[in-house]
Order: sequence, then C-alpha cells, then structure tokens
Amino acid sequence: NQMLWNAKMRFGKTLSALEVVRRMGFNRTIIVTHRPVVDKGWYEDFSKIFHFESTSYMYGSRDKGTDLLTMENACALGRAKYIYFASMQDLRGTDKVGGKFAKNDKVFSTKWDCVIVDEAHEGTQTTLGKNVLNALTEDKPKVLQLSGTPFNLFDQYKEDEIFTWDYVMEQKAKVAWDETHFGDANPYAGLPAMNIYTFDLGRLMSEYMDMDVAFNFTEFFRTKNSDGSFVHATDVRAFLDLMVKSDTNSMFPFANEEFRNNFHHTLWMVPGVKSAKALSKMLQTHPVFGNFEIVNVAGDGDDDVERGDALELVQNAIAKNDYTITISCGKLTTGVSVPEWTAVFMLSGTFNTAASSYMQTIFRVQTPAKKDGAIKENCYVFD
Repeated sequence: NQMLWNAKMRFGKTLSALEVVRRMGFNRTIIVTHRPVVDKGWYEDFSKIFHFESTSYMYGSRDKGTDLLTMENACALGRAKYIYFASMQDLRGTDKVGGKFAKNDKVFSTKWDCVIVDEAHEGTQTTLGKNVLNALTEDKPKVLQLSGTPFNLFDQYKEDEIFTWDYVMEQKAKVAWDETHFGDANPYAGLPAMNIYTFDLGRLMSEYMDMDVAFNFTEFFRTKNSDGSFVHATDVRAFLDLMVKSDTNSMFPFANEEFRNNFHHTLWMVPGVKSAKALSKMLQTHPVFGNFEIVNVAGDGDDDVERGDALELVQNAIAKNDYTITISCGKLTTGVSVPEWTAVFMLSGTFNTAASSYMQTIFRVQTPAKKDGAIKENCYVFD
C-alpha cells in the first residue's frame, strides 16, 4: 500500500502523482506537505491533468479551490471526486495528534483513499509528524511519498517499494532519445545540463579557513550588533569586486560580458537572516551589482521593502528587471520553480553540509525555461 518516489527535482513528481490519482480514480485524495508555498504549483498542475474532467474532480485547500466540507458533500452524493491540499504545520497543531488546537476535525475524520506526502523528507519524522501520518492512514489508504532527497526515509521501504530517477538517468535519456525515437520530440530537451564549479576562496582569503579544511562563510559574513553591517566589510566588498573584475583569464561568474549575459537572474544562499540583510545593502551600493534588483527573501527581508509572499516577490522583480539577485538562507529552496534562474551561489557554509538541503537547492536552477525562442540549455552552481 505504500510507495516512495526517489525522483530528482524537475522529474515532474507533482504531475505524475496527479496522473496516478486520475488513472486510479481515487474518490478522496489528500496532499500533505511541509512546504505550503507549493499549493500554487499543485493547483496549476491539477488544472493540467484534470482539464477535461473538471466536473468530476475538485481541488481544495485553505487558499485555493473549494473547501473540504463542500467537496465531501459532493463526493458523498456521487457527484465528484476530490483532492485536498493540507499543510503539515497546520495538521501538526491539531489536538487529535498531540497539538494544542481543536481544528481539522474533518481532515482527520475523512476516510482517505490516497495520501500523497510531498517533500516527504521534511517534517514527517518528528513525533507530531508521524502522528499526523498515522492518523491519516488509519483506514489503510494508498500512500505515495515524493522526494528528491529521501535519504532519511530509505530504511522504511523495501527495495521494490522505491522508484528511483536521478540526474544521470535523465541526461542519459536525453542523449539517447533521438537514437531510439526517430522523429518524436525529445521530452528531455528542455532540461538544462548542470555545470558545477567549485572556487577555492581559502587560497585568496586564508584567514577565514577552518583548520585548512573549509572556508567559513559564517565568520566571513558575520555582522555587528550595533548597526547590522558586516564586521569584515572590506573583505566582503573585495569578494564582490573579485566576482566582477574584468579579466579575460578570470572564471568568476560576472568577470566579463559573456558571463554576465548568462546570469541575468540568480539565487544566492547565505548563512542567515542578518548576513542576508547586510549583503543586500552592500550589493545595492556596489558599482556593478547596484544595477541589479536585489530581492532579499531571508526572514522578513529588508526593512524598507514591502513584505509579501517570497515567490511572488521574486516573480514580480524578474518581470520588471533585466537583472535580479535573490538572497535566501532557506526560502525557495524546495518545491519551488523559478524558470529564469540560471545559477545558484552557495555562500552559506554549514547549510551546504546537509546533502538533502544542498541537492534541493542547486536543482532549483534546472527548471526548464524558454526566452525569445531560445531554450535554457545550461544552468550553473557556484560553490
């Protein structure tokens, strides 16, 4: 009754899971995730899969579509089947599973036919997370867990309960397609190749090395308690200058016009909220990066910027500006697609040590994109 899809980011887990629901004809399906921001993506993909069956399938969540009670009444009368999207954080707060609030009675009293756990590596292994899943699966529904990095879930599944699709498989299929499918459009053509570059900053700034093992970004980006500026402001500015220094031999990403044309919209990962604010301020005053629109989505963002949904802020900035830099210390790194991003800068030190966090983040930039008829063929990771 259970299955784990260990499928890389950009596989199409959302669309494929919804297609399973459609083919199986489940009456009542619930999608649970620790990332409520992905509700929009699920709703959009629901519209694609059930476009011709809009009268027989309904979609609901706290923010999208129809409310659960209305959908259940229609289902009980045989008029429709439905899919309900729920936040794991919200469900964990329910008294029935050990939380503090009397809510979500209808969610937990419904006899679900299928339970889909999106980004299943997050928020499901705590006591409350396990209580939520146990309560939702009391009636033994089909359970489908989705993750691009399910390293903490493998021991819960038998080998034949895991489907794996990784980056190497994808790129091999992309290359081999034309050899085995004469004349058919290559479905993998829009998936850019990943180019990962590692820069040894320790050779340039040895004072920030931890025992000659790793560059310490936490120290490098440390801020003052007094005004929030960088303690090592001179060195941070020197680092920014290094990335844009015009030098035909430089491999830094903004060193020449050709490179800059590849990186109109990028994601920069930093150690924390304070360093994000300080970096945003410094970038805005930089002679080159000052021409970019800086979008700080770490914490509550910058004090002088109107707050809103992080993804929406980025999308609006990209729509209005030729060049943007999104600064984050965790937001928008799982289950979110920003097609315009072509590169991610891993400037976060300890954030990189968790394999799941690293993999989830870098694959944000592999989202397929087409601009002015040109397909994004390459994406980049600068570590």
